[in-house]
Amino acid sequence: MHKRWLCAGVLAVLMVLLLLAIGCNGKETGEVTEGGTPATEDTPITVVYGGAFPPESDTGLVHQAWMDKIVERSEGRVQFETHWMWSLIPAQEEAPKGVKEGIADIHAFFWDPSLTPVNYGLENMPFMGWPSREAILAIWHQLHEEFPVMSEELSKLGVKMYGLGTGSPNNLGFTNKVVRVPEDIKGMPIHVWGPSPFADLLSKAGATPVELGFGDIYTGFDTGIVEGGIGPATATDATGVTDFMKHVTVFGDTGFGVFFQFVIINPEFYNNLPEDIRQIFDELEPFLVEETIRMQTELHEAIMDRVANAGHTITELTPEEIKLWEDLATPLHEEWIEEMEAKGVPARAIYDRAKQLIEEYK
Repeated sequence: MHKRWLCAGVLAVLMVLLLLAIGCNGKETGEVTEGGTPATEDTPITVVYGGAFPPESDTGLVHQAWMDKIVERSEGRVQFETHWMWSLIPAQEEAPKGVKEGIADIHAFFWDPSLTPVNYGLENMPFMGWPSREAILAIWHQLHEEFPVMSEELSKLGVKMYGLGTGSPNNLGFTNKVVRVPEDIKGMPIHVWGPSPFADLLSKAGATPVELGFGDIYTGFDTGIVEGGIGPATATDATGVTDFMKHVTVFGDTGFGVFFQFVIINPEFYNNLPEDIRQIFDELEPFLVEETIRMQTELHEAIMDRVANAGHTITELTPEEIKLWEDLATPLHEEWIEEMEAKGVPARAIYDRAKQLIEEYK
């Protein structure tokens, strides 16, 4: 009698173990990946994306193409919920917090003066003599590897950088006159995107930097509040002010500097992706970078062709004229270094290494 009960008990245990094994490997419960994210072919992963520009803008088109690639490569297992024009997280300063807290899994971002002052300051340092845009990226990644303080500006905010790319070169466009040397902008109100070494450069030359919101830039040019600004460039062209820039000053192939653009990702979201999906994101990061550069290059060339055909004056400065601007900017470089050093940032070492790499890539 006891033997029969014992056999029955053993069989019952074996049946339970068999059922558990079937359940754990079946689609009903989902396969649990390294990071702990359930993933099945029947349950897509919804990724919440926040954008800074309209979907039809150059950046919007590139980001949408990147998202489409991920959907295609994942065979539909990844789907994106898109929110454009800061409609999900309303301000640049709030983006890292929103991504960290999971309001967005991925969001467009730019170096910010208050959140990432080291990266922002170096990016906005006018007349650094940067080589090609591809070389700038290589230099930037090298600096991030050698100086953790630069990469930690994002990691301390709880986000991960992804798809770092470059925009069009920064030149200057003016409404009323040709500008060749710093003395030519004395007394002129010039639009700036925010506080930066470039704004300080304008002040040093006797101009008045004027900060306007994205939606106010057109009115500023139209009413004469400002008589110049960075451009023609893809960002300013989106505001419709290129037609006002009757006189364009070109400071070489990369202008007096180049802006960066990229997205930030919630690290927990990224680490919890199924391994094969995470690999797709990794493999498509170069696509986002290359498409950003390609699109920015093509649009910039198209804009310059358009203003040339419209009869705008395009003035390409000589090396001697550019040197006058560089000399004006050099004390500002030193001021930034001293300011950052006072805060414990090894700015001198970062700056000197950047200059060394610039020479190596020329």
